[in-house]
Formats: sequence, structure tokens, C-alpha cells
Amino acid sequence: MTATTAQTLLTLFILLVFLGFLIWALKTGQFKNIESPKHDMLDEQDDESAPPRRKVP
Repeated sequence: MTATTAQTLLTLFILLVFLGFLIWALKTGQFKNIESPKHDMLDEQDDESAPPRRKVP
């Protein structure tokens, strides 16, 4: 089976969109310091504006 022109163009379009998002993510720093958010969540202090926690018996 051979690929038609439409299949080839669709494949190239999808590849270009993927590469565009990858380049955007690299330029805006989306992949920098991906480990800290999970640690920051554990280090946060209790917020006084948060509703009180229900005590479990």
C-alpha cells in the first residue's frame, strides 16, 4: 500500500503541530524544574482561610 498525498500532508501537519508545541514548551520553560511542585505541595504551611478539617473518629 502506498500513502496518498492527503495522508502524507496530514502526517506532516501533525508532525509540525507537535514540533511547534515542543519548541514552545522548551522556550517558555515548561520542562524546567519539574520535580519541585510535588515537594512544594508538602512544604506549604496551612492556610488560615482554608476551611477547618473534619476530625475522623
